[in-house]
Amino acid sequence: MHAGRVPYTVVGGTRKDRIRKYSARLTVLILSRLGRLYKEDFLEELGGLEHADVLCVEGPGRTYDLEGRARKFPAVRFLLLEEDVTVGTKINLGLEESSSPHVFVVWSDMRIPRSTIGVELMERLGSAEELCRVPLLKSSRGDIIPSLQVPGYLGKELRVVPWKTVKEAARSLFPFDYCGIYDRERFMLLGGYDADIASPYWQKMDFGFRSSLWGEKIIFDPSIALSYLVEIPSENTTPDAGYKPFYLKNLAVKQRRGGAVLPRRRLPAYMIRSDTGPLYAWKEFRSARRWVRRHRGRYVMDARALVVNWKQPG
Repeated sequence: MHAGRVPYTVVGGTRKDRIRKYSARLTVLILSRLGRLYKEDFLEELGGLEHADVLCVEGPGRTYDLEGRARKFPAVRFLLLEEDVTVGTKINLGLEESSSPHVFVVWSDMRIPRSTIGVELMERLGSAEELCRVPLLKSSRGDIIPSLQVPGYLGKELRVVPWKTVKEAARSLFPFDYCGIYDRERFMLLGGYDADIASPYWQKMDFGFRSSLWGEKIIFDPSIALSYLVEIPSENTTPDAGYKPFYLKNLAVKQRRGGAVLPRRRLPAYMIRSDTGPLYAWKEFRSARRWVRRHRGRYVMDARALVVNWKQPG
């Protein structure tokens, strides 16, 4: 996985709960986005779950009496980061720290009805064969959010359109706001999120395309419901430095009989369009080409075939 050597400390969890976490069928991984007001309500609701482990990712910086909260919620563990990292890296670390076969990634400014994490969900996860199940998302006013990400072409230009649906098992290119129930083993075999891509949007685009090009699926499950407690955070989709590794490792790759390749003929256009100069652009291209060659057997299709054959949700 692309978590790298990120320093962190895990606080909390009684001995009984540390033993329990190794047999938990689901870990609820809470990413911190707001302060104590929402977090304590959240932990109060989730801390009593018998068949789930709860892990909160905190920091860096002020953590509002972490030791005190660990005592107040003995069934909850807190992963305290010592430096700033990308959201994808936080998820990578959370899945590494978890021992559960599935990990439910949510934010601290959301609400999960306890009934959502019940026996029926556990039974469905037990026979699941997908990389991730994405939830039905609602705004703070109760409106359904168009959260499925559907790729398509407008002429020659790739577009990813948010889609509103309640149709079970519809596919999504990537998890909206990173939220979903991830299969831990499949996630780790995929390599997780790319920590070197700082932009959340291009980090998710890279994860979504890589997972699909390597034969994995991300599907919608309307029985899993989350509600935002505040306004939905906005996201910058403008191409930036994160677009380049996404393009080179996904869109520029072609499927050949001997496996996937990043064709040399892509280099001149990439050098011309790159904002880093021809020499550095060549180094970026060479590095990506080596990466694609190393993973050439994992690709089952190229990006154009994926998008052209994508079935739109009903």
